[in-house]
Amino acid sequence: MNDFSAYWRTFRQYWRDPKNRRDRADYARAAAIIALTVLAVCGGAYMIFGKR
Repeated sequence: MNDFSAYWRTFRQYWRDPKNRRDRADYARAAAIIALTVLAVCGGAYMIFGKR
């Protein structure tokens, strides 16, 4: 149980760190770009190869 509490304390400290806030914003932006790219590729493939 002590190991878990140490991990939890470290996670909370990392989560509250100002640098981590910028990192989370960057990760969210990257995830949004990846999702939009996947949607665009799938939509294009459907338009080209989809049922007619």
